[in-house]
Parts: sequence; C-alpha cells; structure tokens
Amino acid sequence: KATNPAAAQQEQQQQETPTKRRWHQGPAFLKMLINLADVRVSSFGKIAQETGAGTFLSNRGDWFPFMKGIPRKALLLHGEQKEVLAAFEGLQKGYQKGAVRNEKLYLFLIPRSATKQLVGPGGKNIQKVVKESGANIQIDDTPADSIIRIRGTPEAVRAAVVWLLDQQQKKGGYLKEMREAISPSYRMDLIDTRDERTEILVPLSSDDVGTIIGEGGKNIQHLSHIAQCELRMEWTLRGLNGESILRIAGAVGDVHTTHKYLLRHLQSVRAMVSEKPAEATVTT
Repeated sequence: KATNPAAAQQEQQQQETPTKRRWHQGPAFLKMLINLADVRVSSFGKIAQETGAGTFLSNRGDWFPFMKGIPRKALLLHGEQKEVLAAFEGLQKGYQKGAVRNEKLYLFLIPRSATKQLVGPGGKNIQKVVKESGANIQIDDTPADSIIRIRGTPEAVRAAVVWLLDQQQKKGGYLKEMREAISPSYRMDLIDTRDERTEILVPLSSDDVGTIIGEGGKNIQHLSHIAQCELRMEWTLRGLNGESILRIAGAVGDVHTTHKYLLRHLQSVRAMVSEKPAEATVTT
C-alpha cells in the first residue's frame, strides 16, 4: 500500500482508468516527460474529464531511463487532436507556476525515426517553427526515443505543440511510427504487474543531512513528492563511521531512481561549495 500521497494518487488514477482509455487509443498522441514537482498526479483525471483526452502515466517504479537530472516519468495524452491539445493546455497551468520570466521548459518524446522529418533538410523545418512560434526547440537522441526540448512562453510553447501534432497527423507524417512506440512504459516487466517494494538505508554526513532536509523539512518533502517514495531520517541509527541514516522506501524502481538522483544532487552541491572562493583574511 502506498505511503506517499503522490504515489497513492497515481495508484488510484491507474486503477480507475477505463480499459477503453488505454494508451494505444488515438488518433492523436502527445508523449511527455514530466517532473512530478511541476504537476500533481491528481490533476490528470480532472483534465481527462474536462477535455475528453485520455491520460496515462508510466507505472510505479517506471521512470524514463535516460535522464541525467531530475527524474521524470512518461505521460501519454491521447484522443482527438483538439482534445490532446486542450489536455496539454490544462497541464500548462500547473507548469507555469514555477516559470522563470514566464518561460518554461517542456520535454516531449517522439520515435527516433521521426526526427529527420521534424528537422527537415538542413534544419529547414525546425528553423521555420522556431521563427514563427518564438519557442526555443532542441532535439536530442537517446537509445529509446528522441527528446524534443521546447522552451518559451505559454503561447510560444503551445504554437510549437500545435506544429508537433500537425506534423504527426499530416499525410506522410509520423503517426504510424508514433503508434508503434507509443507506450509510456520503459520497464516491460511492469506492464502487467506492480513493482515490488523495498527500502534502503543511506549514510549521510552532517553537511549532507542539512542539504537533504532543508529549512523546515522543505527539501525532503519535495524530494519525497517528486520521487514517489517515503524518505525518513532514522535518528536512532548510525552508520559505521557515525553517519546519520536516511531511509528510502517504496517501489524498487522508485527507490533506485531516488537514490541515484540523491547522490548526483549531493555531488553537485558539494562541488558548488568547494568552488566558492575562500574569504580573504585581513591581518593587522
């Protein structure tokens, strides 16, 4: 049973998702990579009801495996093109809350075979939409899908998403390839079953403890939400060298992803601290 509120909401959403709204339905698709800090899982059902689009989030323990930064899950929007666009606009409202200068980065997934069509000869197609929409667009290949990074104002991003859907739906577009690679699941073992639960104990130095907990517990609560795990300091336990102990509990995939992200985050913080110039000592 899920102990994290975000995880519990996702379980409920997937249990209530009708079979007819499964990810293979179309005729238009938009597959995104989402940071659960930007949008709440509980909003997906409301968006589906208001727009008529289907929403399907990757299962517990299933994360996009080729992200180096914040862990992200795959979200599929499907239905008629106008429904899918309306569903995306609903998600935008939550995303824009953390926007800097009214601009936000959105990540979309397309089959690698569709990249050539979108870019066009000499980059002609993508340069055209960048100019017309005002959005910044970059495409990166991964061993699975290609990631389209779109950054801009809400209006600019929406225009770029319209272009993305138009390219998919037009004659000779990449709709066929999209159907073949549409699943938001990247762990095939979790398609028909739930991930097993586990927990690990992570030793933390005193400096790392402050980084993880944050002021008033803000950081650890935030991390728990985006990772869909239970994170708790075990103050009665100590590591071999006297370190404090952080317990991470949840689905195997969620725990693994959280631990990996946690280590990278701590390394980044330590690097920034070490790069700060030492304060000059004034002698008299």
